[in-house]
Amino acid sequence: MFEVVDDRYRLVRALEQFVDIADLYKNEIGFWAKASITSAIERNRLLAAFGQGDDKVVGFLIYSGVFPTSKIQAVAVHPDFKRVGVAQLLLDAVIEKLEREGFMSVSARPAEDLRPAQAFYARNGFAVVTTVEGGKARKRRIIVRERTLAVPTLFDVLDGATQAPRTTVAPAKDRIWVLDINVLFDLIKHGRDRYQRAYRVFGAALAGRINVAVTSEFQRELARSKPERGADPIYELASALPTLHLHDAAGLTALTNEVHDLVFVQKGSRQAASVQAMSDSRHVAESIKGNASAFITSDGPLLNARSEIRAMFGLDIAALDEFDDALASYGLDVDLTQTNADGFRITGGTIEQVKPIVAACNAEALLADFERDSRLATTTVNLTKGPDDEVLGCLCLRQSQVFGEPTEVLLFCDQSKGAAAHAMDALLAKIIGEIAVGGPQLVRVSTAQGQSVVSRIALEQGFRPAEGKHVFEKLMLGCPITPQSHEAIQNKLRLVVSGEVCDQLMPASFEGVDLLYENERSEFNDMESFASPALFVANQRSVIIQPIGKSFADQLLGTTNQMNFLDQFGGATKSEKIYVCSGRKRSSYHIGQLVLFYESSRTGGRAAVVAAASVKSVTLLNKEKVTKQNLSQTVLDSVEEMSSTNEVTLVRFSNLLRLPTPVGLPRLKALGAHTGQNFLSATRIATAVGQSILTEGWNYANA
Repeated sequence: MFEVVDDRYRLVRALEQFVDIADLYKNEIGFWAKASITSAIERNRLLAAFGQGDDKVVGFLIYSGVFPTSKIQAVAVHPDFKRVGVAQLLLDAVIEKLEREGFMSVSARPAEDLRPAQAFYARNGFAVVTTVEGGKARKRRIIVRERTLAVPTLFDVLDGATQAPRTTVAPAKDRIWVLDINVLFDLIKHGRDRYQRAYRVFGAALAGRINVAVTSEFQRELARSKPERGADPIYELASALPTLHLHDAAGLTALTNEVHDLVFVQKGSRQAASVQAMSDSRHVAESIKGNASAFITSDGPLLNARSEIRAMFGLDIAALDEFDDALASYGLDVDLTQTNADGFRITGGTIEQVKPIVAACNAEALLADFERDSRLATTTVNLTKGPDDEVLGCLCLRQSQVFGEPTEVLLFCDQSKGAAAHAMDALLAKIIGEIAVGGPQLVRVSTAQGQSVVSRIALEQGFRPAEGKHVFEKLMLGCPITPQSHEAIQNKLRLVVSGEVCDQLMPASFEGVDLLYENERSEFNDMESFASPALFVANQRSVIIQPIGKSFADQLLGTTNQMNFLDQFGGATKSEKIYVCSGRKRSSYHIGQLVLFYESSRTGGRAAVVAAASVKSVTLLNKEKVTKQNLSQTVLDSVEEMSSTNEVTLVRFSNLLRLPTPVGLPRLKALGAHTGQNFLSATRIATAVGQSILTEGWNYANA
C-alpha cells in the first residue's frame, strides 16, 4: 500500500509536499522552513512514505544525531492517511536503518500535552527519561523519551550471522581443572620452588573457588611413588582427590599414542617412548576425554607443545605459575575512594540507601536476587549524589571469588535529574577501571525496564546485550596487547573463560590482529570496545607521543588519587575525554590513533610515558564555537589560552590505560622514541617502538 523512500532525487522532487504537510502540524512539530527540510534531505536524514506506485507523499519523518545516539525531530502524516499505519511504517524504517548503522539509542521529545504522540512513543518502547521546560512562548513541558536500539553482540559480528545473545562463559561450577602429579609434589615435597603456588591452588579448591580433579593415571603414578613401608597420611589424602569422570573411555589407548606422537616423537624428544612420556600422554588423553577446562602442570614437554595440543585436541595446557597468577588476580576487592566532580560526587553507601531508587524503578526483585545469591562473594554499594545530597543513582557490585564467575553490577539512576547521565557514566567507568586492574574479567550489568540512560551508557562503554533485554556484558582485558604480550594474555584469558569464547574475542595469533586491523576495521573496533579498557597495538596502527603538563595529567588522566578529594572538572570523570591543543596541531592526529601521554618534567612531572588511549575523533574549531558540552569533557574552564591562534584542536579519546610502570626518558631514548626535542610537542613514533614502550610499562606477569 505504501513504500518508504530515502532516494534523494525523488525526495527533492516532493519538497513542496513536505512543506505543505509540515505546515499543517506547526502545533505538534513546530515550524519547518523549506530550507530546513531541504537540509534534512541533503544530509540523508529524511524518510518519506509514498503511495505505492505514485508520487503522492502520505507522510515523512526527520531525524538527526551524532553517532552513537540519534533523535526523532519530526513525524507528520497527511490528514487523508491518518490511522492507517503510516507513522508506524516510518518509525520502523528509521529504527531498522539506525540499528543497521550501529546506533545505540534514539530519542524523541514530544510535548506533554500531545497525548497521541505520547501514546505512540510509549507503545514503541520509548521510555521517559526526564521532563524539561519548552520554549518561553508556549510554556510547554517536554517529555524526553528514549529507546535503546538492538546492538549486535561482538559474537554476532565475529560469527558473521545474527543470533540471540548468549551467555559469554559456561557456569564456573561446570569447569574442571585437572592437576598433574607434579603440582601435588610441589605441595608435599620439601624445598620445592613452587610450594607457595601449589599451596594457593589447593587452598582455592578447598575454599570452593575452583573444581579440581585428577586422572586415573595420577592415581597409578601416585602408587608408584608411594613409600614402600608404613602408612603415609599425605599420600592417603592425595589418593582421595576426585578422579576425572570419562564420558567415553573408548579409544583412550589410541588417543594416548596420538598425544605421545605429537608431544614427544614429532619434536624429537629423548624422552619418547619412556615410561614418563607415556604417563604424561595418558594424563593429557584422559583430560581430553573428560572435557577438562585445562590440564595444570609444570612439565616442560607438555607446555612446549601446548599450542599443538590445543589446535589438534582442543585442550588447554597451563603452567602452574600461570594458573596461580590468574587465581590471585581474579575477583580482587574493589573499594572506590570518594570522588568529587562537577555537579555530583561518588560515595559509599548501603543497601538500605538504594532501596528508594530501586523501588522507583520497580526493580525490587532484581535487588532481592542480588542480595540472595552472595555465596563466596563480596558486595559493595556506591551512590552518586547531587549538590543538595540528593541521590542521582546507585551501583551495587557483587564480586564472586569463584574463579571465572562474572562480576555482577546493578545500576539504576533517577533519569529526571539532569546530572544523572554524567554521574552514572563516571561511576560505571570508575568501577570498570578498578576491576580491570586484575586483568581479564567478565562483568555483567543489569538494570530495570525503562532505564534507557543506563542502557545507553553501558553500550557506549563497550558492553553488549546478553541473555536479557536489560542485561549487558563485557569481557575486559585491562591491558595493551602487543606482539610481545599477545600469547601471555591469550593464555590467561583462556583460563578465565572458555577457549571457544577466547577464540571468538581475539585472533589466535597477532598476525590475525593485524589482518583484522587492515581489512576489517569495524570488527577490529568492536573487538577493542568489548575488551576495553584494552588497546590492540596492531603493527600498522599509528602511535604518537603527546606531552602533557603534570596538573593536566593528574586531572584528565587520573594518574594520581589525590584529585579524588577535590572538586574536579567534568572531563576528569567521563569515560570519553577531550584533550585540547593548538589548531596548528590538527594534522598530527587522526581517528584510531594511539596516544601515549608523556608527563612533562617542565611542569614538575615524571618525564615519563604514564598512560595511553585511543583517539575517537579530531575536531578543529574556532574558539568561540567550543560548546559547554565540549568543555564538559575537558579539565578546562576555557580554551582561550590553549592556542595562540583563533582555532583549537579537540582530540576526543577513550579506552584510557594508566601504565603501572611509567617509562622514563632514559628508556624512551634507548627504545628509539626520543628525537632530541624532549617531547615539546606531539611526536609520531614507529609502531614497534610504541609496542615496546607499552610492553615495558605493563607488568605482563600480572596481565
